[in-house]
Amino acid sequence: MKHIFLRSAALVIALVLCLAAIPACSNLGEDLMVLEKDGISVSISVNQYELLLARAKGKLCAAGVTQNGATAATDAFWDYKDKFDGTTFETYAEFYERSVLNTCKMHLVAKYLFEKEGLSLTEEQEETLDSMMEELVKTDGGGSKTKLNAVLADYGVNYDILRDFYETELKVQAVKDHLYGENASLVGNNIKHEYMNSHYVRFRQIFLNSKPYVYETDDAGEVIYYQTESGKTNRICYNTENGVAKQLEDGSFQKDENGDTVYYVKNTDYTMIAYDTSGAPRHVLNSDGSYKTRELTQSEAEELDERAKTIFEKIQTSSTADFESMLVAESDGDTDISQYNEGVYLRTDLDYSLMGEDSAYLSDIVSALQEMEVGEVRKILSPSGYHIIRKYANVESAYSKAENEDYFTTFNDNLINTLFLEECQKHTDDIQVDQDIVAEAPSIKRVGINYYY
Repeated sequence: MKHIFLRSAALVIALVLCLAAIPACSNLGEDLMVLEKDGISVSISVNQYELLLARAKGKLCAAGVTQNGATAATDAFWDYKDKFDGTTFETYAEFYERSVLNTCKMHLVAKYLFEKEGLSLTEEQEETLDSMMEELVKTDGGGSKTKLNAVLADYGVNYDILRDFYETELKVQAVKDHLYGENASLVGNNIKHEYMNSHYVRFRQIFLNSKPYVYETDDAGEVIYYQTESGKTNRICYNTENGVAKQLEDGSFQKDENGDTVYYVKNTDYTMIAYDTSGAPRHVLNSDGSYKTRELTQSEAEELDERAKTIFEKIQTSSTADFESMLVAESDGDTDISQYNEGVYLRTDLDYSLMGEDSAYLSDIVSALQEMEVGEVRKILSPSGYHIIRKYANVESAYSKAENEDYFTTFNDNLINTLFLEECQKHTDDIQVDQDIVAEAPSIKRVGINYYY
């Protein structure tokens, strides 16, 4: 089975809120939004909004996300349009500005709940925050707060506003821990299971590779197989059972550079090495360290198409056990059923194309799985080959199992964010946004690229 290692690339969670506007001011920057309730008044400044815009831009640039070849450092990227809600076209700029604005609303509600629930930051947290700011003055400001402020100006903030922003982030986390526990420990298993079933799908696949890896070969063009035993991976894995050794004039047998006897394919006059294919070939690497692949010849491509068609037709009437037997027998590349004994889990709320072109096909698999019934089989073509997938029901508590760790690294965080989003929606009518200030705020095109703050 082809290994699929998923890394989280989730967009900022969007809150759907209808808001009125009022003018307000704060000594930490002009107020963008205010929440006043139960004798508590909290605000978020336009400067913090700008900082979050710059941070979102920095994350996209750091991740190397592109659209039609344009990076987030260019206007062309932000002018690109897509249906982020599935129906309405909007530019990347419009989507991210709306998402960041809604993140500010989430921060605002967290500040309100922090006060309402009587929470407080620990002395250690306050000291750590002060130490971190002092370190920024030394490193990024060369010992001068004025120079640091000049650096921070590109992101719309200064020393005081940045410290307040970091304190707000601590308050957000404190509220989440208070409501849901660390790593969602206060959330019931029934809620976790319901969330998993709403946001994850499970499948297994027979993968037929259309871009085979290129492996190291010998002078005869044959793939070299190496021993896999620890400490011996530089030694050739010879076929000692079917191969023949070459005896020298002194009666000894020819050795390789490691002192191992060389075995050759019979009747080749000692010109072809006899490899034991139970060993492992060694990948040829591209300049960036990735595995080098090659294109199939026309005849190889035709054979692959026919093979995929035959396997798919055979599977239509097969049992689960038959499918899993074929999975082991027919899949190309690494097939480690023990490591993925529950199959693969994918998120239904994640656009995998944001992880790069090579991962975009995962969204096609997700779309198919959402239409399929458990036990149904489909054939998906990706740039790397055929994926003959079978849908499985999610296993209870799959998110807590070690063998599924690759697929649920962000499960608890995403669950908590979803629950907190529901909490924030309860305060829709209590948030007031100054729309004039929103209109005058810098566009994400114009803010700096924030990698550090």
